[in-house]
Amino acid sequence: MRTAQALLDGACDLGLLYETGAETGLTCTTVRASRPYVILSPGHPLAGRDAVSLTELADEPLIVYAAPPAPANADRWMRGVGVKPNIRYRTSSIEAVRTLVARGLGYSLLIQRWPTATNFEGLPLASVPIGDPLEEVRVVIAHATTVTPTRRSRAFARYARETLPHG
Repeated sequence: MRTAQALLDGACDLGLLYETGAETGLTCTTVRASRPYVILSPGHPLAGRDAVSLTELADEPLIVYAAPPAPANADRWMRGVGVKPNIRYRTSSIEAVRTLVARGLGYSLLIQRWPTATNFEGLPLASVPIGDPLEEVRVVIAHATTVTPTRRSRAFARYARETLPHG
Protein backbone atom coordinates (compact mmCIF):
# COMPACT_ATOMS: atom_id res chain seq x y z
CA MET A 1 0.00 0.00 0.00
CA ARG A 2 3.00 2.32 0.13
CA THR A 3 2.78 2.98 -3.60
CA ALA A 4 -0.95 3.69 -3.39
CA GLN A 5 -0.38 6.10 -0.52
CA ALA A 6 2.46 7.83 -2.39
CA LEU A 7 0.10 8.32 -5.33
CA LEU A 8 -2.62 9.74 -3.09
CA ASP A 9 -0.10 12.00 -1.33
CA GLY A 10 1.22 13.33 -4.65
CA ALA A 11 4.71 11.92 -4.01
CA CYS A 12 4.61 10.09 -7.34
CA ASP A 13 2.60 10.46 -10.52
CA LEU A 14 2.10 6.87 -11.57
CA GLY A 15 2.36 3.45 -9.96
CA LEU A 16 2.54 -0.13 -11.13
CA LEU A 17 0.86 -2.26 -8.48
CA TYR A 18 -1.35 -5.22 -7.74
CA GLU A 19 -5.04 -4.42 -7.68
CA THR A 20 -6.33 -5.22 -4.21
CA GLY A 21 -9.83 -3.83 -4.31
CA ALA A 22 -8.83 -1.03 -1.92
CA GLU A 23 -7.88 1.52 -4.55
CA THR A 24 -10.18 4.29 -3.32
CA GLY A 25 -9.05 7.57 -4.84
CA LEU A 26 -7.05 5.90 -7.61
CA THR A 27 -7.79 5.43 -11.27
CA CYS A 28 -6.52 2.01 -12.36
CA THR A 29 -5.95 0.49 -15.77
CA THR A 30 -5.25 -3.24 -15.99
CA VAL A 31 -1.90 -4.04 -17.54
CA ARG A 32 -2.14 -7.80 -17.15
CA ALA A 33 -4.01 -10.46 -15.24
CA SER A 34 -2.42 -13.69 -14.03
CA ARG A 35 -3.69 -16.81 -12.35
CA PRO A 36 -1.77 -18.04 -9.33
CA TYR A 37 0.18 -21.27 -9.67
CA VAL A 38 2.17 -23.66 -7.48
CA ILE A 39 5.90 -24.27 -7.56
CA LEU A 40 7.20 -27.62 -6.38
CA SER A 41 10.49 -29.47 -6.43
CA PRO A 42 10.67 -31.67 -9.54
CA GLY A 43 10.72 -34.78 -7.32
CA HIS A 44 7.41 -33.95 -5.66
CA PRO A 45 4.65 -36.48 -6.51
CA LEU A 46 2.39 -33.68 -7.87
CA ALA A 47 5.11 -31.99 -9.95
CA GLY A 48 4.23 -33.64 -13.25
CA ARG A 49 0.51 -32.97 -13.08
CA ASP A 50 -1.46 -30.82 -15.52
CA ALA A 51 -3.10 -29.10 -12.52
CA VAL A 52 -3.28 -29.46 -8.76
CA SER A 53 -5.97 -28.63 -6.23
CA LEU A 54 -4.93 -26.72 -3.14
CA THR A 55 -6.74 -29.35 -1.08
CA GLU A 56 -4.11 -31.85 -2.27
CA LEU A 57 -1.45 -29.66 -0.68
CA ALA A 58 -3.29 -29.15 2.64
CA ASP A 59 -0.81 -31.10 4.76
CA GLU A 60 2.28 -30.03 2.83
CA PRO A 61 4.58 -27.30 4.19
CA LEU A 62 3.83 -23.94 2.58
CA ILE A 63 6.65 -21.48 1.95
CA VAL A 64 5.20 -17.97 1.90
CA TYR A 65 6.73 -14.98 0.17
CA ALA A 66 6.36 -12.42 2.97
CA ALA A 67 5.97 -9.24 0.89
CA PRO A 68 2.39 -7.96 0.63
CA PRO A 69 0.02 -8.91 -0.85
CA ALA A 70 1.44 -12.47 -1.08
CA PRO A 71 0.68 -13.62 2.51
CA ALA A 72 -2.93 -12.42 2.35
CA ASN A 73 -3.35 -13.95 -1.10
CA ALA A 74 -2.04 -17.34 0.02
CA ASP A 75 -4.28 -17.33 3.07
CA ARG A 76 -7.35 -16.27 1.06
CA TRP A 77 -6.75 -18.88 -1.66
CA MET A 78 -6.17 -21.73 0.79
CA ARG A 79 -9.10 -20.83 3.04
CA GLY A 80 -11.26 -20.32 -0.05
CA VAL A 81 -11.01 -24.05 -0.78
CA GLY A 82 -11.51 -24.94 2.88
CA VAL A 83 -7.88 -25.51 3.81
CA LYS A 84 -5.92 -24.00 6.68
CA PRO A 85 -2.44 -23.31 5.27
CA ASN A 86 0.42 -25.24 6.88
CA ILE A 87 2.96 -22.40 6.81
CA ARG A 88 6.50 -23.67 7.43
CA TYR A 89 8.61 -20.72 6.28
CA ARG A 90 8.12 -17.02 5.54
CA THR A 91 10.76 -14.99 3.78
CA SER A 92 10.93 -11.59 2.12
CA SER A 93 13.28 -12.96 -0.53
CA ILE A 94 11.54 -14.47 -3.53
CA GLU A 95 14.75 -16.28 -4.41
CA ALA A 96 14.84 -17.83 -0.91
CA VAL A 97 11.29 -19.07 -1.56
CA ARG A 98 12.38 -20.62 -4.85
CA THR A 99 15.48 -22.17 -3.25
CA LEU A 100 13.56 -23.71 -0.33
CA VAL A 101 11.06 -25.18 -2.81
CA ALA A 102 13.80 -26.45 -5.15
CA ARG A 103 15.42 -28.21 -2.19
CA GLY A 104 12.14 -30.02 -1.45
CA LEU A 105 11.29 -28.20 1.79
CA GLY A 106 7.75 -27.29 0.72
CA TYR A 107 5.72 -25.64 -2.00
CA SER A 108 4.77 -22.06 -2.72
CA LEU A 109 1.97 -20.13 -4.38
CA LEU A 110 3.10 -17.49 -6.85
CA ILE A 111 1.65 -15.04 -9.34
CA GLN A 112 4.60 -13.81 -11.37
CA ARG A 113 6.27 -16.13 -13.85
CA TRP A 114 10.06 -16.38 -14.00
CA PRO A 115 11.94 -16.64 -17.29
CA THR A 116 13.69 -19.83 -16.15
CA ALA A 117 12.55 -23.00 -14.40
CA THR A 118 15.58 -22.97 -12.12
CA ASN A 119 16.61 -20.98 -9.07
CA PHE A 120 19.83 -18.93 -8.88
CA GLU A 121 21.78 -22.06 -7.91
CA GLY A 122 20.58 -23.82 -11.04
CA LEU A 123 18.27 -26.20 -9.15
CA PRO A 124 15.14 -27.04 -11.14
CA LEU A 125 11.59 -26.06 -10.17
CA ALA A 126 8.25 -27.40 -11.39
CA SER A 127 5.40 -24.96 -12.05
CA VAL A 128 1.93 -26.46 -11.87
CA PRO A 129 -1.35 -24.63 -12.56
CA ILE A 130 -3.93 -24.58 -9.78
CA GLY A 131 -7.11 -26.35 -10.82
CA ASP A 132 -9.30 -24.64 -8.23
CA PRO A 133 -11.38 -21.69 -9.47
CA LEU A 134 -9.25 -18.83 -8.13
CA GLU A 135 -9.61 -15.23 -9.26
CA GLU A 136 -7.00 -13.69 -11.47
CA VAL A 137 -4.62 -11.21 -9.91
CA ARG A 138 -4.45 -7.96 -11.82
CA VAL A 139 -1.43 -5.71 -12.21
CA VAL A 140 -2.54 -2.14 -12.80
CA ILE A 141 -1.14 1.23 -13.69
CA ALA A 142 -2.61 3.68 -11.20
CA HIS A 143 -2.69 7.39 -10.61
CA ALA A 144 -4.59 9.56 -8.17
CA THR A 145 -8.08 10.26 -9.49
CA THR A 146 -7.56 13.95 -8.73
CA VAL A 147 -4.46 14.13 -10.96
CA THR A 148 -4.33 14.38 -14.74
CA PRO A 149 -1.43 12.17 -15.87
CA THR A 150 1.43 13.94 -17.61
CA ARG A 151 2.37 13.11 -21.18
CA ARG A 152 5.36 11.17 -19.84
CA SER A 153 3.10 9.18 -17.48
CA ARG A 154 0.67 8.38 -20.28
CA ALA A 155 3.56 7.23 -22.50
CA PHE A 156 4.85 4.92 -19.77
CA ALA A 157 1.36 3.50 -19.16
CA ARG A 158 0.97 2.81 -22.88
CA TYR A 159 4.42 1.17 -23.00
CA ALA A 160 3.58 -1.03 -19.98
CA ARG A 161 0.27 -2.17 -21.49
CA GLU A 162 1.95 -3.01 -24.79
CA THR A 163 5.08 -4.76 -23.52
CA LEU A 164 4.47 -6.46 -20.17
CA PRO A 165 3.95 -10.18 -20.66
CA HIS A 166 0.47 -11.50 -20.01
CA GLY A 167 -0.15 -14.04 -17.26
